[in-house]
Amino acid sequence: MVEELWCHAVRFLDMYRTGDHSGHIGQLYQFEDQTGILETHRQCLAQPYEDSQVDMKIMYYELIRMMTNYERENCKDPELYDSTKSVGKIEGYQELTNKLQRFLNQRFILDIEELNKKHAGDNIAIYGDQNINQKIDDLEKSFNILAANNKILSESCASLESKNEILEGEIETLKEKILEPQDNKEGTPM
Repeated sequence: MVEELWCHAVRFLDMYRTGDHSGHIGQLYQFEDQTGILETHRQCLAQPYEDSQVDMKIMYYELIRMMTNYERENCKDPELYDSTKSVGKIEGYQELTNKLQRFLNQRFILDIEELNKKHAGDNIAIYGDQNINQKIDDLEKSFNILAANNKILSESCASLESKNEILEGEIETLKEKILEPQDNKEGTPM
């Protein structure tokens, strides 16, 4: 329960930190919080924030305080909770925590970039598949057109061959007719 609230609060703070101040503080309170912490926080601090009586730092300080109090009150062993909390008082602990957080953030950014590249690759593959499918469709249409043209040409060729045979026959007939009178002239004495 509280873990989800922590995540929501960090996301909202990160959005605010990166300069997106367009988001109204009401977005912080839109989260469905089962603990009642956000509702109490809203009742106490939302209006003073709107009236510029408190800033975001105070808003988060109070929210963190409320969440840690809730965790302490709902912990099965409050002494164990307090002893683990004292680890933060070790010299250099905050610096170590900050470095760890920066490392994790950088790692998340790299993972997100890699996922975006894969997603872009998927889009390229999908576009490539669509492009290939379009090319196949175009080739099939071209093939069908060529097949129809080939059929027409084959029929024209057969028709021309038929006419050519007829014309060759007529030429032979004409040759024979022309040569016949000449043969008769040569064969008859004058």
